[in-house]
Amino acid sequence: MQLLSLAELEREQRVLLLDLEFTCWEDSLNTGWSDPARPPEVIEIGIVAYGTIGGTVFNEYVSFVKPTINSQLSNYCKTLLGIAQDQVDMAQPLTTVVGDIERWLRHNGAERAPTCSWGVNDRKFKANNCLLVGCPDPFSERAHADLKMMIHEAFGSLAVGLQDRDRTRQLLGIPENPMRHRAIGDARELIAFFHCLRYEVGQVKHDSIAQEGRSISA
Repeated sequence: MQLLSLAELEREQRVLLLDLEFTCWEDSLNTGWSDPARPPEVIEIGIVAYGTIGGTVFNEYVSFVKPTINSQLSNYCKTLLGIAQDQVDMAQPLTTVVGDIERWLRHNGAERAPTCSWGVNDRKFKANNCLLVGCPDPFSERAHADLKMMIHEAFGSLAVGLQDRDRTRQLLGIPENPMRHRAIGDARELIAFFHCLRYEVGQVKHDSIAQEGRSISA
């Protein structure tokens, strides 16, 4: 997977802001879904076709996906994501959803647009899911922009704790996301992270250093 720099991302006319939700259990995040019997299966996909130059949202795509290995969501998963069992029960399997995504990409002129997300797990887990069910990954040949890494690099020594998305949102002054942990809500929120990374990181760093200085002098 080719990773883009911020400068390379800014030169792209259109980018796919991507967020996926996966089956999960209480220990999934801490263990990296290490239990082979409980892999991260896609249960919701959200994509925003976004123009980086004019800041325009061209279109959005969102769909539930029916998991195959663990079809019953854990109580933890349902509570965290706010997704009900019947929503995934009635969803299409990943093979069908991938076909829908490919048609949506062609319709929106985004056949070659890079993806952008918080980290790289969405891309990696999606590729593994496609391999598991034997369908092509519509993002496999695309470059990727990792906003989490970009923000971490931009803050340098001040980046301690900024691996956490919610902590980063607070530091950057981004409003609460009322659709947190839902695919389309988290995909839309990437616009705010991208905007702050592009225009406001310098001021946030200045304010953070000033606050640290006041704390030391006190």
